[in-house]
Amino acid sequence: MGNAAEGGDVNEALLDGARYGELEEVMAALRDGADVNHKDEWGGKTALHAAAANGSEDVCLALLQAGANVNAQNESGNTPLHWACLNGHVGVVRLLMAKGGNPTVCNSADRTPVDEALSGGHDAIVQEIGEAMKDAEALPGVEANVEVTMEEEGRDVGDGQDDEQGAADAGADPAAAS
Repeated sequence: MGNAAEGGDVNEALLDGARYGELEEVMAALRDGADVNHKDEWGGKTALHAAAANGSEDVCLALLQAGANVNAQNESGNTPLHWACLNGHVGVVRLLMAKGGNPTVCNSADRTPVDEALSGGHDAIVQEIGEAMKDAEALPGVEANVEVTMEEEGRDVGDGQDDEQGAADAGADPAAAS
């Protein structure tokens, strides 16, 4: 990985650190002047996109504390929340939502983060977003749309227990998802 101290580009070091979940490299790149919202040349993703896609909560938090745009969109219109939802990273979804991540942003395929969670079979994330929106009461009617979408796909809109069982069946630790 390119380290700024070795003459590498600090923005590339930031992206690499975020991509691989290397908090120390991310912090070093930020100290060396990396642009926290720098977009890569291969799709326009930021370090926060990379960290969210890979489930690196500590890196996401550090980037957000450094001023990363929680709703930055790449060339396909995906936000970090789209990637966290698609890949089933509940903790990152919670963090992004707490920091203002917008679950109603559509990408260029007209898909929201909830759509991505549904396509990945991550019902617990869909429930998490629905609850967060219900609690915030900031986006009226969206939770009802989430439930209708889940019902249309034949998913249970209950308590999210099915997702934990599915994760256990797939060999994942359901406790790690909470």
